[in-house]
Amino acid sequence: MRNVYRTAAVLLFLTSAVVGQISYPDFSSIAGLDLNMNAAQSGNVLRVTPSVISQRGSVWTQTPYPVAFGFDMAFQFQITTPAAGGGDGMAFVIHNDPRLTTAIGNHASALGYGAFVSAAPGTAIANSLAIEIDTYSGSFGGFADSSGNEVSIHTGGTGDNSQSEGLSIGRVTPTANLSDGQPHVMRIRYVPGTLEVYVDDLTTPALSVPYDFATGGTHILPGTPVGGLNLMGGTSALIGFTASTGGAWENHDVLWWSTAVYETNDAAGSLDLDGLQSSGFSAAALSACVGQTSVLNSSGTGAYEVGIAYAPAVPGGVLTTAGGQIVNLNIFDPSLVYLNGGSVLSLAPHPGAFSIPVTFPSPLVGSAQQMTMDAGHADGFQLSQVPEVTIVTGGVAPTPMTLTLGDDATVQVVLSTTNPCAATVSFYGTAYSDFYVNSNGDVSFTSGHTDFTATSGEWQTLMPRIGILGDLEPNNFGTVTVTNNGSTGIGDWVTVAYASVTEWGTGGLGVTSYNIELHGPNGHEIGGFTTDGTWGVTPVVGGISLGAGGTHPPLVGFDALNGTGLQLNANATDSVIDENTGGMLVNTTGWTSLQFPLFDGSSYVVQ
Repeated sequence: MRNVYRTAAVLLFLTSAVVGQISYPDFSSIAGLDLNMNAAQSGNVLRVTPSVISQRGSVWTQTPYPVAFGFDMAFQFQITTPAAGGGDGMAFVIHNDPRLTTAIGNHASALGYGAFVSAAPGTAIANSLAIEIDTYSGSFGGFADSSGNEVSIHTGGTGDNSQSEGLSIGRVTPTANLSDGQPHVMRIRYVPGTLEVYVDDLTTPALSVPYDFATGGTHILPGTPVGGLNLMGGTSALIGFTASTGGAWENHDVLWWSTAVYETNDAAGSLDLDGLQSSGFSAAALSACVGQTSVLNSSGTGAYEVGIAYAPAVPGGVLTTAGGQIVNLNIFDPSLVYLNGGSVLSLAPHPGAFSIPVTFPSPLVGSAQQMTMDAGHADGFQLSQVPEVTIVTGGVAPTPMTLTLGDDATVQVVLSTTNPCAATVSFYGTAYSDFYVNSNGDVSFTSGHTDFTATSGEWQTLMPRIGILGDLEPNNFGTVTVTNNGSTGIGDWVTVAYASVTEWGTGGLGVTSYNIELHGPNGHEIGGFTTDGTWGVTPVVGGISLGAGGTHPPLVGFDALNGTGLQLNANATDSVIDENTGGMLVNTTGWTSLQFPLFDGSSYVVQ
């Protein structure tokens, strides 16, 4: 095939109808939506029903959305302010009910789309499919909810829908409590023949059921078939939300709503770098360094080609096909080339799954997307996700990362999260790719700790560490940050800064600051040490130690050694420890820095 990828894209524009997009980053604007009954805009939030007794609401797109060929969308919801136990829940609904954008069902257990037994015909939303977020356990029509924290997919085919579990084609109780007051994300992905629902985890479906809008599915409890929907023009429907309260109530809010902005991989054709996968709502993005090697993995079942551009992926795509696929590769960028054809698109039989090591010799931003011919797809081909790579030299500009540390807590810091070109930290001759920042003042290796009773014995018998340990209160006073300043050739220069932290339980007294520099200009260092003189009687230990694997000469007094020059120990495994069992480390001479130039305890300087 001699057509260039750009020509193929133009042909797609000419022959394919572009599907709709949903994009509400928040609901500061509700343009394009119709709201019914108690549904309302509440600030930047779409409140489908408020936390008031016996409410119901519905919200619909004003324009039909194409669903027949497949779609992928997600929304974030939050259920708050429960009363009388909280209830009843909300639903995402796809419908072609005769009432169109005014469609709404009963309140309470009907969740705004179903109907009471006594309701008049046509009350429930007919010709619909509803994905329930059911927060109140009950029974209706002889079938009971599995729990009061249930996701259940209901349809009556072209007839009336119902909250009865007899109309469920699939249900699950998620791990997360969906009415816990926290934001949760639901992703809904439909490929003709399969409907998937994801809850918080956007890569593994919580529920996957056989269903097709044309042919329907199966009601799981009675085990009876149910037909599909009568869609507008055979392809489209109105989509949106319903919710209700009854004798128990709560707020049912939607925070954002969006169709997928990135294509995802499929069994018919996939492409990735180092196994990274897109959820459809975030890029499969790799950050790496010049000289690092990654692996490009491809799989497919038909003829294929891979387009490659030295340009970032395009969120939302440069176009969306009639079959609902997103072309995230910038096919109009002049740098576009092809894996098989070079300057022209050239389909070739896919050899089966293969992996290609790729080493990046210079900084760049690039992306790629695979097209695999697939007669079973509405487009006749399957697009892969778009792996995106950013290659940098020497990492990124140093940016402090503020840690959230509770009282007597620990946080593991993985170097690769602080800098894409992170190397290691050498401590007593061992290279570490991570370390632990402890809220009571030290950095440790191999494990963190929650100890608040500083003793030299623990420094000599437990994990390797460096710092000044006392009972601190960083959860209420001061900050603790981590900054990766880049590689020094020996290891990463990392600064852990304890700024204006205080002695625990004093209401802000004992204000103390210092930096723990790993691979800094003076080796490992505890620098910039200051304390305001109001520290009480809480014990403090400071210095450097290999812990249980080290050797331990007598304790030293940093105050007496201030300004006396380089101190030498007998062994590289030696510790250097000062201790005050009745307060802050003694500092009458004004020392501010403890330096360990060889990254261990073999030598040190106090100044």
